[in-house]
This record gives sequence, structure tokens and C-alpha cells, in this order.
Amino acid sequence: MIESIRIRNFRGLRECEVGGLTDVNVIIGRNGSGKSTVLEAIYLASSWAEPADPLRGLRKIDYVVQRRGGRGGWSDYRDSLWFSKELERDIEVELRFRSSTTLRFRVPYATSTSEPVFLELGPDLYYNLHSDVVWKPATKQLYNDSTVRSRLPYWKEAEYLRGVVLLDSRLRVEDVESRVWSRVLDRRLDRLVVELIRGEYEPNAESIVFKPVGGRFVLAVTLSNTTVEVDALGDGARLAVVLASALTLLSGTAVLVEDPEVHQHPGGLSAVLRFALRLARERSLQLFITTHSAELVNLVMRLCGELGLGARLFFIERDHSTGVAEVRTLESLDVEVLQKIGFDPRLLHVL
Repeated sequence: MIESIRIRNFRGLRECEVGGLTDVNVIIGRNGSGKSTVLEAIYLASSWAEPADPLRGLRKIDYVVQRRGGRGGWSDYRDSLWFSKELERDIEVELRFRSSTTLRFRVPYATSTSEPVFLELGPDLYYNLHSDVVWKPATKQLYNDSTVRSRLPYWKEAEYLRGVVLLDSRLRVEDVESRVWSRVLDRRLDRLVVELIRGEYEPNAESIVFKPVGGRFVLAVTLSNTTVEVDALGDGARLAVVLASALTLLSGTAVLVEDPEVHQHPGGLSAVLRFALRLARERSLQLFITTHSAELVNLVMRLCGELGLGARLFFIERDHSTGVAEVRTLESLDVEVLQKIGFDPRLLHVL
């Protein structure tokens, strides 16, 4: 489990540190404060252990670029990842784990490798696990060295990072159909997804099947009197299927969830959160959730209390002139007190 994260020179953040991380971490703040950047920093660091996004069929480094409009990916739009385009400074992501291990990741601009995320092993020694490439900044030397892998002591942390996924509104039903659902079926985890859909969205749902449509097979929900393509369901139900399908396959890693309240009625949001938090407890998942919803904050704090999960709320405020972010931590009791006096935690910036 990650206990703290420090970010430097990434996106709109020159520097940001979030400490005291726990089982479930809810991140709030104004637009442009850096909430999503925290998720992306963990996702970026995870590409050191596993460069491929298992849900999208892309390299993680390319998807980080594409999320903000860079269609060509890393090779064409990597400048957009650097704070104020200060390309001479490395992007840095430092993760401290509960094991007391601290991993410092760097993304140097001037390297010719296609896997640009390196672990700092020493003052002038960086290493990429996936490609067995060593980078020496002082001499600008880049070379393969398979002996480093055998001496690396961070395998537990590497396994945690290897499984990291980013769940956002850009994840499509097609992604689930082509890369996720067969694995869900192999383990009969489809029953969990159907249970979620039946409980909140479609009371008559019986199963989820592949249905032939237009020369291909698509996911569809069988009802008592018809079968409806998942893409034809309401936005909330469709996103719930996508989110739940991905979650069922995970264990012992971090799940980065961006604004899950989008398109969700309060009842649907409660059902999706309960589903995710129950799996977090059963599968040792650490959740990082960004939101603009006070309702989501209330639900997470209450459900975590019921399920015995640790939960903290982090408010990020970024100085737009310096890019330095201040992070304030609220325990569940603090949130409860604020709301009892009629104060919305999302408005902490006015205090």
C-alpha cells in the first residue's frame, strides 16, 4: 500500500506531496487544482513495472498524453507532460510504501528509449524494469543491463504497481468486450456484475451475454422479455458495467477512479461505491478517488465505516503562479463536523 506520494514537474504541478494515505483516499479541490494529476502520477509510475494498459490496449505513457488531447502519444506530445515546458527538469514521482520502501521514479526528457519511466537506483543511475535499460544522465549513456534485475529488492512493490489501473469516463464498453470480459467469464465473476445491475439499474436482469450485432459480438444484458445491448443502456448502467467488470479482476494493487459520480443518480452512485469498496476490502485494493461531489464524500465515509476500511479526504489547492500545491487532510470526523455546521468540504478554499 502507498503511504505517500510526492510529485515534481508534472502537468500543472511543480511540487505536490500527499501523505497519510490509507485504504480509500478521496481527493477534492477546485478545477485545475491537480486532482487528476495525482492519479496520473501513480499511473505513470506504474508503467515502470508494466508499460501496457490492460484495459485499453495502449501504452500507459501514451494514454497519459492522450487524456489531455495529445492524439499522437509520447513521441509527438510528450512536452505537454512537463510543468511549464521546463524540459531540462526531470518529472519526478516518489512513492513511499507501507513496507517503508521509497521508490523514486524519473522521466527524463532527453532519452531515446520508448519506455521513459526510470527508477532511481543512485545519484547517477536510473533503471527501467520492463526493458532492462540503464540511464546515466551525467554521461547521457543508455544501455541494456540484465544483471540489475537479479539484484533488485523491490519485487513486492513492483507487483503492486504492475496491477495499477485508471478508471475514467473514457473507458468504453468496447474495451471491456475485447480485453476484459473473457477473463471475467473464465472466473465466473460475471455474476457479481449482474448482481450490481439487477440491484440498482435493471431489476429484471438475468445475465450478461455476447450478442451478435452487425457482424460482431457485443455485450448485452438479458432481461425477462428481451435482450438489451450494454451500449444501449442508460449512461449510469453502462458505466457501472464497465467499472465493475474491470474491478472484479483486480487484487493487491491501486485503483485510480476519476469522478465516478458522472451520469450517476444517487442510488446508482451508492450501489457502485458499495460494490467497489466491498471488493477493496476483500481483494486488498487501495482506492484513489477524485470527485466534485459532496454526496460521494458522504457515501464513501459512511460505507468505509460500515466495512471497516480506513478513509481520508484530501483537499488540494494549487498556487497558479508557482505550481506548488498545498494538501489538507480531513479525517472522517472532520468531514462530519464540517457538514453538521452546514459547510461543504469542496469549498475549503474559502476558509
